[in-house]
Amino acid sequence: MVALTAISFFVCASISNALQIRAAGVVFIWLPSGLLLALLLILQRRNWPSILITALAMNFATDLFRGESFGFSAIASSINTLEAGSAAWLIQQWIRPHVSLGALREVGAFFLIAIVICDGLAAAAGAPLLSKGAGAQFGSNWFIWWAADGLGMLALTPAILTVRELLRHPNKINRWCALEALVTLSAIALFSQFLMVHKSDAGISDPAFMVFPLLIWSAVRFGPWGAGLATLVLCSISAWGAAHVEGLFGTDGASLVSQVRDMYTYLGLASLSTLVPASILHERIAATQQSAESEKRLRQMAEHIQEAFFVIEVASGNALYTSPTWSEIWGRPIDAPVAHNLWYESIHPEDIQAVRSAQSAVCAGHASSAKFRVLRPNGTTCWVRARVFPVRNEAGAVYRYVGVAEDITDRLAAEQKFAQSQKMDAVGRLAGGVAHDFNNLLTVILSYSDLLLPEFSESDPRRGDILAIRGAGESAAALTRQLLMFSRQEVLQPRPLKLNELVKATGKMLERLIGENIELVLALRAEGDEVLADPGQLEQVIVNLAVNARDAMPAGGKLLIESADVKFAEKFTDLMAEHPAGSYVMIAVSDTGSGMNAVTQARMFEPFFTTKDPGKGTGLGLSTVYGIIQANGGFISVYSELGKGTAFKIYLPHSAALVPAVEALPIASPLPVGTETVLVVEDDPAVRQIVRNVLERQGYEVLAVADGSHAIALTKARQGRIDLLLTDVVMPGMSGRALSDEFATMRPNAKTLFVSGYTDDAIVRHGILESEVEYLAKPFTSGALARKVRAVLDDAAPSKRMSDASAISVLGATVR
Repeated sequence: MVALTAISFFVCASISNALQIRAAGVVFIWLPSGLLLALLLILQRRNWPSILITALAMNFATDLFRGESFGFSAIASSINTLEAGSAAWLIQQWIRPHVSLGALREVGAFFLIAIVICDGLAAAAGAPLLSKGAGAQFGSNWFIWWAADGLGMLALTPAILTVRELLRHPNKINRWCALEALVTLSAIALFSQFLMVHKSDAGISDPAFMVFPLLIWSAVRFGPWGAGLATLVLCSISAWGAAHVEGLFGTDGASLVSQVRDMYTYLGLASLSTLVPASILHERIAATQQSAESEKRLRQMAEHIQEAFFVIEVASGNALYTSPTWSEIWGRPIDAPVAHNLWYESIHPEDIQAVRSAQSAVCAGHASSAKFRVLRPNGTTCWVRARVFPVRNEAGAVYRYVGVAEDITDRLAAEQKFAQSQKMDAVGRLAGGVAHDFNNLLTVILSYSDLLLPEFSESDPRRGDILAIRGAGESAAALTRQLLMFSRQEVLQPRPLKLNELVKATGKMLERLIGENIELVLALRAEGDEVLADPGQLEQVIVNLAVNARDAMPAGGKLLIESADVKFAEKFTDLMAEHPAGSYVMIAVSDTGSGMNAVTQARMFEPFFTTKDPGKGTGLGLSTVYGIIQANGGFISVYSELGKGTAFKIYLPHSAALVPAVEALPIASPLPVGTETVLVVEDDPAVRQIVRNVLERQGYEVLAVADGSHAIALTKARQGRIDLLLTDVVMPGMSGRALSDEFATMRPNAKTLFVSGYTDDAIVRHGILESEVEYLAKPFTSGALARKVRAVLDDAAPSKRMSDASAISVLGATVR
């Protein structure tokens, strides 16, 4: 930068020296002053020291080269350098750091600060140098100094600044524009040269101003850079003619001061006639472009944001502006102005009052919001949330209000799904929380009933009482199982199965269940009907839906069960959640019954919700269906119309697994007996006692304790053998898993059997399903307990053995 400055400074100084008035030996135009001012206005202030030092050195060298004395050169170069430096500092301080002469304010500041103030003060300091102490010549020498530096600034500074702006934004000029500018500047040069040859004896003559139209055209057509270059061309030719005693300002008979005055006046007017209109036009163009860009940004925002923007006039109530999204939300075109009545015609009658209240609040000067429904012409309804803000006039009165409206239909639906899911999850957690204690009680009831039954003969009336107690316990156990199925917290036993075969097998039972007045039709069209699910639970789903259909058709009707292969290319959304795309096996259960209204459909999966008469339903049928389908990785959709019937469609993920052979049901046999020693660890006293009673009746030696610490202590103290550890999973202090691990280190040959009334989630958290274990779920009967203990001791394949594969399936069902 320093080298470039030095070279440019030297070239400008050489040109200025070549344009000195030969008759007087005075430099007529000092171009380095304009160059230095332009550089200082362009460069950042941190570069000023090096630029000023370079300019000072070049000024000094130029004066010495011209043969000036050392003292004159030092003082003159210092004055010239300080002149440009102070002018640049003042302009940037008072106007702005970046000056381009593209605004009228900048042009005015340039003339006032650089030429009038700084150049005037510099001329006052340098005039004594020109007069060599002759006070009588001070005025003329001051004017000559001021004119030379001022002309250099007029000629070079605007040209450099405006051309730099052009180079920063080259898109403002194209090839044809550049060619037109070249022709215009050439015409100005030729016309100026013509004036230099055909001069008028009267000094500044009328023909001299004939070039002004071209100057003004260059300013209007090309802006500040055209004005700057036009001024440079005119100043250069005029200075060359004056220096060579030619043209308008080269008259031999005129005094030097009058010659400089005439030319400077002429060129000053020429500069103002170009820079002033160019700056005014540039400001207007910039303002227009800024307004257009602002309007473009506003339009882009209004067209691409999903919310609708609107401006309403309070007096008429009509919309002065509505964004295109308004048409999408309201379902109406916006080609014509949106009238006041159209707003209210589109709003649901039940929500008009809320909208009027919000409008009254904003007219009173308060920001307001409202949530309402919009009735579209196509018959659909959408929920809209609008926020409105008042706009006041100069008197402070609200004369308009602006607002934004958004379609929140999908959001409300998602919130409703989330709330429904949260509500069902809460009930599920409640069901899981009470399951442990409830199952303990049922274990005692069922086991004692089994123990008492053999004590009474078939003719004993008390046997019926025991059977009633046992039946009530079984019903309670089934109710608990339904709750756990609903909450997806029952331990699953999924296996590959063919859905069509399951439906056919269940259909035989359904014919007796639904009655003769209902026609059962099976339309099983699914070819790839393999799914991975718990067959017992799927049977319960079909039975529950069939029972509901039967109750909806008291006078008879048609029950259709059909299957099909379905493939979703995109994710599917049901009442509760979104499901991934893929292949599914669909089973539909449809009836021609009474159907459900919208209110019933919204709550049909809620536990304990029922439309049946008291005593005819628990309200757990559909909630159990929902829980089972969710637990098996599927989803369910419902369509119902009053008086036409209901259709439930169940979708289960397709599985290509082969169906294993159906296991034969065990044949009833006497309870097995044994002589082994069993260590029972159970924190519930009643359960602990019934387990002891059952096992002791079957011949086992039973050691019973309440917790893990007592079990460890007993194991350490006992000298005899312990063949089986039967422990609860969740206990105070030491868990069943931890007890089993420590017990195995002391009695490595002993077996372990876990029992629990908790749900699968609690079992997983306590590590029971991490590996292959023996597990018996509560509530259990005395027969189930005796057979399970015998199977574990005999190392047989027990019915409740939990393998790694089933553990993974349970865990997957838990977290789904």
